[in-house]
Amino acid sequence: MKVPLKGIMCCALVALTASGLRAGDIPNLPSIAEKVKLDTEKIARFESRVVGSEGHDKALSELESRLRGIKNIEIFTEEFDVYVPSVEEAVLTVERGPARGRHRIYPLWPALVRLQTTPPDGVSGKLVYVGGAKPTEIDPKALRGGIAVMEAVGSKDWHNAVMYGAKSIILLGSKEDTYDQMKHHLTEFPLNVPRFYVPEGQLADALRQVSGEDSRVKSNGSWKKVKARNIYALIKPSKNKETVQAIALAVPTDSMSVVPELSPGADSAVDVAMALNCLEYFSQKRPTRPILFIFADAYAINHLGIRRALATLNASSSERDAALRRDEKEEKDFRERLELAKELKADPDGMWKLCRPSNKKMKSTKAMSMIIV
Repeated sequence: MKVPLKGIMCCALVALTASGLRAGDIPNLPSIAEKVKLDTEKIARFESRVVGSEGHDKALSELESRLRGIKNIEIFTEEFDVYVPSVEEAVLTVERGPARGRHRIYPLWPALVRLQTTPPDGVSGKLVYVGGAKPTEIDPKALRGGIAVMEAVGSKDWHNAVMYGAKSIILLGSKEDTYDQMKHHLTEFPLNVPRFYVPEGQLADALRQVSGEDSRVKSNGSWKKVKARNIYALIKPSKNKETVQAIALAVPTDSMSVVPELSPGADSAVDVAMALNCLEYFSQKRPTRPILFIFADAYAINHLGIRRALATLNASSSERDAALRRDEKEEKDFRERLELAKELKADPDGMWKLCRPSNKKMKSTKAMSMIIV
């Protein structure tokens, strides 16, 4: 893994200069680069660090353990809930041909709220290889009602397979797979055509040879509430200067990919590794002003971790209490409306009962507005 030395030098020089250290105090940058490389490889060794994955939880635990082993710093953490897609099963079964057998496949990131799942019995159809899914590569008659097999890279026209009637799509991996090459597979609408990825290898090569073999795709999953965790590490200055503003350096700890189960996240791992080594250096060479290192979780999910950190650091205790009271009131209002909705669902004719003046529930204008809507 190649770590960009120029980027590391720039980050280190900015941080060191801002902290008030002299030029003679700047460490050996090539030495830091080697340490950053080793730490990056260790952090990115997991198959995925998407929030909620096993690799994410292990990497975060290792990070916190290492931070707590560093002297002269203060550590505190902040947990918060995140909803993420959870895969229970994703299998491709091929009846005959070069790809015959039962194979593990990997769902893509959900199409907005629509998970890459199938009905309980799966989706059945003939496998049809369409290359890059250009109109000239597709036989509409053969593809209609079938399962499209195409290259992950170079398939910016993948939506053509949907328009020609494919019930599901399987993307084939290659050495050219990068986020920039595959990001066009992310959708901004809830597409009801489950899509999956097969990594480079024997199965991908076999699927390139398919010609109408009967197959079935079965995928089960759900949205799951999991815990994310921000970790804050504070280095106090060499002298007690309460009026000096702190420097805050934030790095993301989680990863993201078009295929969430295959997301080692080397890019964000470099950031974490660089921050770790800077923190270890400053714990020995105390700066002239405080430095707060923020290891922000769930960065890839709408920047939740960094937003949480900014709210935590900017809000006073009275503001946080007021926000909590507002949230509790909104939750109470929501639960009241939910109970009314359940009653109406169970007894459609009950609307007339609810609308009687004697009904206490209808004394609330919010409840009345919910019924009208």
